Amino acid sequence: MGRDLCFRNQVVFVAGGSSGIGKSVVAKLLNSGAKVAVCSRNEMKQRNSKTTFLKINVDAKNELEVQLAIEKIIKKFGKIDVLVNCIGGDGIVKPLLECTAKDWIDDFEQNFFTAVKLCNKVVPYMKSKGYGRIINISSIAGVKPDPLYTPYCAAKAALLVFTKALAFELIDFNINVNAILPGIINTAQMKRVENIMSKISKKLSPMEIKKQFSNEIPLGRYGSPEEVADLILFLGSKVSSYITGAQFVIDGGMLSQL
Repeated sequence: MGRDLCFRNQVVFVAGGSSGIGKSVVAKLLNSGAKVAVCSRNEMKQRNSKTTFLKINVDAKNELEVQLAIEKIIKKFGKIDVLVNCIGGDGIVKPLLECTAKDWIDDFEQNFFTAVKLCNKVVPYMKSKGYGRIINISSIAGVKPDPLYTPYCAAKAALLVFTKALAFELIDFNINVNAILPGIINTAQMKRVENIMSKISKKLSPMEIKKQFSNEIPLGRYGSPEEVADLILFLGSKVSSYITGAQFVIDGGMLSQL
């Protein structure tokens, strides 16, 4: 008999779960029986039992706020079995040579250092229980850079290196660490990129930009947050016990063309 992805009695911390991929992950986890804690700066509407869901308003860039948030999770649920690092964004979109030092710093803070801080704070609790799953959401941009958003690409590449290094550092503690590299996903962040690219082109509408992007994908369409969430649930479950330090591409075939 196959093993299912039941998360009953599992505590999952989703960092950045108010929209897009994170929001889909939260919904699927709750349906799978998990106790879910979410940190986000944005409002969330969840109709779930207070015994299985905890929402914390926190700025993940603030190390003290992160520590206090984790302490609230431990106080309520007693442990953290799984950490999903969904915090991040599309960052700066402008030609490479126009990027300022602040652009680089801001992008790395948002798309790399927040994940590092969360891992640093959560890992000691996982070590104490002798179990853990960490899933870092990187991007295919980390291996396929673009001159219009290079700081974002570099930050996501750094996250891939960090994921591999952390996986091997935790190999003896029954804590598996893996990365997911989404391609073009149908989210509000992607709509923002379409609008910016439309302004840069001065010729194409956002809808035409979307069509252009879709034509670059072998499957011919954007991915959905739910499709990425399914992969996250697999890596966060006990079924993935023999997987660590790995990178999982979910991009409709884009990187297969390299």
